[in-house]
Parts: sequence; C-alpha cells; structure tokens
Amino acid sequence: MRKENMMRHIQKLSLLLVSLLVISAGVLLPSLPEISSQFPSVNPTLVELLGTLPALFTMLTVGFSPRIARMVGYKHTVQIGLIVTLLSGLLPIFTSSFLLLFISRVTFGIGVGLFNPLLFSFSSQLYQGKEFSNMIGFQSAFEGAGGILTSFLVAYLVAGGWKHTLWTYLIIIPIFLFFSLFVPDIRPVEEAKGKEVKTSIDKGFIGYVLLLVILITVYMSVSIKLTEFLMETGVGTATDTGNALALMGLGAMLAGLLFGRNMQLFKDWLLPLAFSGLSASLFLLANSQQVWLVFLLNFTIGLCFRTFIPFLLNKANQTSDGSGEKRTALLLVAFNIGSAFAPISIRLLQHLLSLQTVKDVYQAEAFFVLLIAVGAGLVTFYSRKNIHLAD
Repeated sequence: MRKENMMRHIQKLSLLLVSLLVISAGVLLPSLPEISSQFPSVNPTLVELLGTLPALFTMLTVGFSPRIARMVGYKHTVQIGLIVTLLSGLLPIFTSSFLLLFISRVTFGIGVGLFNPLLFSFSSQLYQGKEFSNMIGFQSAFEGAGGILTSFLVAYLVAGGWKHTLWTYLIIIPIFLFFSLFVPDIRPVEEAKGKEVKTSIDKGFIGYVLLLVILITVYMSVSIKLTEFLMETGVGTATDTGNALALMGLGAMLAGLLFGRNMQLFKDWLLPLAFSGLSASLFLLANSQQVWLVFLLNFTIGLCFRTFIPFLLNKANQTSDGSGEKRTALLLVAFNIGSAFAPISIRLLQHLLSLQTVKDVYQAEAFFVLLIAVGAGLVTFYSRKNIHLAD
C-alpha cells in the first residue's frame, strides 16, 4: 500500500512538472535590447515581437490540441509538445540567423499550445472529487513556480549573453522523462464510454469566459502600470516594482496551493470572496502611501485573482459530456487574448472615462470589480436559495 501511494505521488508530481513550462516563454524578455543590438538591420518592432510571438501561437494552438490528441494519443501529443518546445528553445543557441530565431519563437508557442490544455484532461481523468480540485490548484501553483524558477535561472545565466539564457530550457529533459515514465496515457471521454458524445458549451460558461477577459485585463494593469504609479505618487521606484511583482507571483502560487482546501471550505462563496478581496486590494493600492503596503497589496491581488483561474478550470473539467477539453481550450484562449490586448484595453478605459492618473485607473477598476463581486454574491445567494426550495 505504501509503495502504491508513493507511485501515485510520483505520478502527480510528474504531471505537475509539465506545468512549470507553461509560462517559460518569457526567458528572452530581459535580453531583447541585447538581441536588438546584435541584429541592427532588423526592425526593433520585430525584435520586440520575439517576446509575444509564443503567447500568440500558444493561443492559436490550444484549440486544436485536443483534436490532435484524439488522432495520435494524449500522452504522445504532450510528448511531441515537449520535444518541440525543447528544440525550439535551444535552436537559437546554434544559429546566427534572425529568421531562424523568429521561427523558433513561433514553434515554441506551438509546442506549449500542444501540451497546455491536455494537462487538465489528464487530471480530470486520473483524479476525482477533492483530489481533482487539489490537482487543478497545484497546476496553477506550478505555473507560477515555473515563472519564478526560469526568472532565477535567467538572472544567473544572462551574464554570459542572451544565448546562454536559453540553456534554461534544458529543464525540459528531466520533465519529459518523468512524464514519459510515470504518467499513464488516457483516452477521450467518449471513447472511454464506448460511444460518441455530442458536446456543447452553455451560455453561463461563456459568461465566465468574458469575465476572465475583463479580470485578466485588470490584473495585467497592475503589472503594466505599477512603475508609473510608484513614480507618479513618489511612493517607490522601478526597483520596488520588481519586488512587488515577485510578491504578486508568490500570492498567485499560494492561491493555487490552497485552492482545493478553499473550495471545500467556502464552496460557492469562494468567488464572491475572491472578487471582494481583489476590489478592496485595488482600492487600497490606489491610495497607498507606503511601499510596504504596495508589496502587501500586490501579494493579495495575486492571491485573489489566481483563486479565480483554478475555479474556472475546475468548473470546465467537472463535466461528464466530454466538453471539458473545449472549455479548457476556450479559457486558455481568453486568458491569452486578455493578456495580449491588456495595454490597449487599459488605454481605452482611460480614454472613455477620462482617467488622468494611474490612481484613477486603479480606483475605477476597483469599482468595476466590486460590482462583479456583488453580482457573484447575488447569483450565489439565489442559486443556493433555489436549491433549498427544491429540496
């Protein structure tokens, strides 16, 4: 029994390790100025695109990943995605061609898009109930941990030049081996049941997707505008921004680790509480006068927002009609769209509401999130009331 439990823990760890790579595309971001100086004949905008291309092609790939998995197998698709990511990540080390560097960023995003949505398919079929909720939370936590790990490795390797930072992707090799050795293959839901099942996505879930786009924009605004806010108010410096965002990542990671327990404790009230916490944190951030309070509030913003992400992924995969993969892919696309267009959305908000300062932006967003929290609370209240009446 002890050996069986140990093997189950190793299986979980092997699946979770793949999540470390989900946000690893940012390895090149600190090196873009150096890359631009190495390729002076290349338009600087094309160099900047190296930082966003992976996310764009991840977004375009996640919708096709489940379809490919049904043809070649789920485990094989994840393995192919990992191999593509490894080769794409390391290729620029061995070439002086900007074209190949550009193409490698495209294929890197495709590799991540192949395995990312399938990780939730594996969890939904291998685990149930509380164990499944815990795994969804842990996957979110491991994504955050992956960002912290790759940032640490890049900080250590960047002294040797931008190409050296790409050696970070060697971590894919042990991850590939662990996944290949200890994670069993799975089958599509309809195949496992022995019949074709027509899947659909209800309007309520579409509402969650739209809500995700709005909230990821709010979340990204904290990262994008924080340095400007600190300089505008005289509370801190650009260096303080780095520390604050690291704490935001820590809060996001903690949200993933605690998700299973929080779901069991708060149940349907988890979202209204998380939205209320996010709204209060944004309002207090807008009115902060001390840098330590900015650090604390960035931590709570990461904690509250990242509670929403595993909640959605958990809800997407708690279906018996086989639509979990479509729902997961839709959420991942929405997440990437919200992230990619956040600067434009924030500027549009400023223009529409005539917001002059970052403080105004944060206060307006706090008000919008408060409305969302109230709406979520009312929906939860009446849903539970109707259930009691039905009983």
